Amino acid sequence: MTALAPLAAAPLAALWTQATPQAVAVLAPADLVGGEAVWMLLLGVSGATGTPAPAPLGMMAGAPLAAPDRPADVPSDAPEIRVSDRGWIGEPDDLAAPNLIWAARMMEPPALEFTLPVLPESARRRVATAGEVLLANGDGALDYLAGDWRVGGQPVTLLRGPHRRPRHAPFAEFVEVARLRARGAASGTSRLALPLRDPGADLSVPLAPLYAGAGGAEGGSDLAGAPKPVLYGIKRRIEPVLVDPARYIYQIHDGAIEEVIAVRDRGAPLTDVGDSLSYAALESFVPGAGEFRTCRSAGMVRVEPAGADGVSLLTVDARGATAFGGYSAGTPASIARKLLLGPGGLSAAALVQDAFGAWPVGEAGLYLIGGTVAEAMDALAAGVAGWWGADRMGRYDGGQATAPEGMGAAWVIQPWMLRAPPEEAGTPDAPRWRTTVGYAAPGRVMRAEDLAGSVSTADRDAWGKEFQPAVAFDATVRATYPQADEAPNLISVFDQEGDAAALATQLQGLHGVPRRTWRVALNRAGLAVQPGTALRLIWPRHGLTSGRTLLARGISIRGDRAELLLWG
Repeated sequence: MTALAPLAAAPLAALWTQATPQAVAVLAPADLVGGEAVWMLLLGVSGATGTPAPAPLGMMAGAPLAAPDRPADVPSDAPEIRVSDRGWIGEPDDLAAPNLIWAARMMEPPALEFTLPVLPESARRRVATAGEVLLANGDGALDYLAGDWRVGGQPVTLLRGPHRRPRHAPFAEFVEVARLRARGAASGTSRLALPLRDPGADLSVPLAPLYAGAGGAEGGSDLAGAPKPVLYGIKRRIEPVLVDPARYIYQIHDGAIEEVIAVRDRGAPLTDVGDSLSYAALESFVPGAGEFRTCRSAGMVRVEPAGADGVSLLTVDARGATAFGGYSAGTPASIARKLLLGPGGLSAAALVQDAFGAWPVGEAGLYLIGGTVAEAMDALAAGVAGWWGADRMGRYDGGQATAPEGMGAAWVIQPWMLRAPPEEAGTPDAPRWRTTVGYAAPGRVMRAEDLAGSVSTADRDAWGKEFQPAVAFDATVRATYPQADEAPNLISVFDQEGDAAALATQLQGLHGVPRRTWRVALNRAGLAVQPGTALRLIWPRHGLTSGRTLLARGISIRGDRAELLLWG
């Protein structure tokens, strides 16, 4: 995530002395001198109706945190609402915001929370939550916003900067803390509640369009309204959708695909007789018995049954979508980009640079019929034991939990920096002595009775398994810790054993030692911490006397105070 800047006139980098892994920094009391702050909120309401009226300085039953230095309120012709907790107006010579008014209506800064998953079986989305902001409205000047559905979804920008007198700090010294979205607005007697949501785009959008049921590539009336399939990367033994029963034409993916590797009926292979350049050409080509022909540009395959009974159970091995920079070997990172930039509708600017570069590499695959982009991203992240989501600025990225003891601590947290002693959050995570990562998980598990008589005994056994296992274990962990667990099976998106084995080894090393979670309450400096950062915690008790490097798996921010969840 984007780091926050200044607590006062200097950027946060000056408050925290950053360190290389070889030279961990220790903060001094002078590093935290920052003075008072001004919090600002900018709400876009260009589509809302009504005109706010100027409000008196004294507001009934809902005063801001401090009185403004000079009269400042919402201009009557503002296409957006600008409010602050103390009241701020740009000085006439402020190059960025001369005479710009931020009304003293913000009763307190919002609460922000960000949490990363660490256990592979946990939900894989980075949790980002925002509370609500209360705006003083005793004079009714903001009544026109309450209940206006057009406020929902409007952008909200939260800023923070130094509070100075008699001259206000330059606007250039204010920085964006978060970009959020408004859920709406609700009015009370003397205040307006502005609920906020996370800054990311709503990715609860369909993965693919629906069949029209008009015939041809749009399927018959029986498919009308059904979702089209999507295939990203490599997947084996998928069941394609039958769009033309008379011609035995099946769809693998809504769009162009890279390659059809094999087509089988009840496990018996059919013969590849080439590719048609268009769906119309595929319709006109009649394969021989036991043959198949592809139309890669349309994601289709046409088969001709080997016998008079027709096709009983068709399965396909294929490499899928080719859009957005080519096939890219179907790595998890490339699939994530295709999902977000394709059906997700995001622009490249909405992704952090090298957004999924921390995910493991290897050829992977995802085949889905129905569902949303968010659900597809959940499945993809679960298949690499990674996480994904939007940061506080609304940009998307992904990563993995990493053993903090192998990371260089960015900062040291000394006892004097804490608002309260650290508390252990929950029971320690039991170490795991064995980790199994599945690979080459088929689209369909085939029972013996599903298969043709020509299928070999070895293939029958392989086709009856939900996945092939790659195992990493440590017998020493089992002997040392009587309560050591065996990790739940993780079915990966990988196609090859080597890639799954590397992930199993990584997870075994990460979770093969006892892990604890600490709740740590900080003052101003906590704003500089980003989830995923390694921090060294020192405390005179609980085994922390010499310090312990921990992973910041969560942060809860309210104003200048932060509470961290440190794991390791």
